[in-house]
Amino acid sequence: MKTLKSEEAIAESLQLIDKVFRGSLVIKAGDFLKWKLYFRLGRLSWVTGGVNPNERLQRHLAIFCPKITPTQLQQIPLEHQPYREQKVLVDLQGQGLIQRSQMASLMESIAIEVLFDAIQYGETNNDNLSCNKVSEEQNDNLLLLLPFLNVDAILTEAKQQWDEWETAGFSKYSPNLYPTIKQVTLLKSVIKSDVEQKIVRSMDGNQTLRKIAAKNKIGVLDVTRFVLSLFDLEAVTFSKVPRTKNKTSTVIDSNPSKPIASAKAPSKKTPPKYHKTKANKSPLVVCVDDSPLICKVVKDIVLEQNYDFLEIQEPIKVIPTLLRKKPNLIFLDLMMPVINGYELCAQLRKTPRLKDVPIIILTGKDGLIDRMRAKMVGSTDFMAKPVDKLSLLKMLEKYLTVNQ
Repeated sequence: MKTLKSEEAIAESLQLIDKVFRGSLVIKAGDFLKWKLYFRLGRLSWVTGGVNPNERLQRHLAIFCPKITPTQLQQIPLEHQPYREQKVLVDLQGQGLIQRSQMASLMESIAIEVLFDAIQYGETNNDNLSCNKVSEEQNDNLLLLLPFLNVDAILTEAKQQWDEWETAGFSKYSPNLYPTIKQVTLLKSVIKSDVEQKIVRSMDGNQTLRKIAAKNKIGVLDVTRFVLSLFDLEAVTFSKVPRTKNKTSTVIDSNPSKPIASAKAPSKKTPPKYHKTKANKSPLVVCVDDSPLICKVVKDIVLEQNYDFLEIQEPIKVIPTLLRKKPNLIFLDLMMPVINGYELCAQLRKTPRLKDVPIIILTGKDGLIDRMRAKMVGSTDFMAKPVDKLSLLKMLEKYLTVNQ
């Protein structure tokens, strides 16, 4: 058994699959969550597991098989049985409801999504994943009817999607979360476009972010960015299960700060990291962001300009650390665990020794509502993720030149 932490380790484990292997590679997280990659003659033939397998299959069938009616989708058997998903595809192909090319695209998309979820868990939890290669008998008569998958291309695409998700600042939020409207009156005052109205109408607590995106033919990144802007306004809440499965018919989790199945994982405690230049009195730039990737990008640009740099990844340490260090400029992430950027910015403005320090809200949600709220809590400026070097340099020149 091999422990995993990231997509590189998953790729390393896949290299252990030889050309005659018949069986599966099982990636496990704790006692309950697992993902399973099926191989036949050393080639990938199916990927499954994780959360929402039934929702995932029905959603992909609706996308890739337009001939299938909603009624037919509802008739697809959901009970657990060996090779259930593969049998569904073969049966649909026999009925002429799905072509082989559609089947290949559907299988590839499901595989990318499953590996994305595994990567997200590995990158955002303290618990390592485990990987176990299992030889097993297979239903060759069934698997022979399915196309093979390109495992290298699928893993590359899953990694790219994860990088985009993390860069947008969404690493703590699973696309498998179910958003539900909390304050209808507030939504009426902020929703303007037809697209926004379509998304809001889909937030009934029974559709994941992924399903809402697919249903409205909008990228899941765009849907998540918009829904999180409503979450910041406390107009929307999240659940890890569909509302119909919640016995109390109410949303059970209003703080989706971790991906599904990671609620018990303790948060990482990262001490502030101070980087001092050779100059004795260089201005100090602080980046408050729980993403190591974002901190590194900002750090590299700041140090190039011969400014001192401090990164803080734990929100609860921000105020005491800043009081000691006396920064000249603060980049503040909007979406963080425990306390969000709006609340933290408001607290900083109430702290006499920090109330005049320029604060740049750093976020993947660059909307009018976000900008207005940021101004209301005292932010100096607003910069969208992913971090653009030219934009960051302009901020440094604008605010450090004035304050030196």
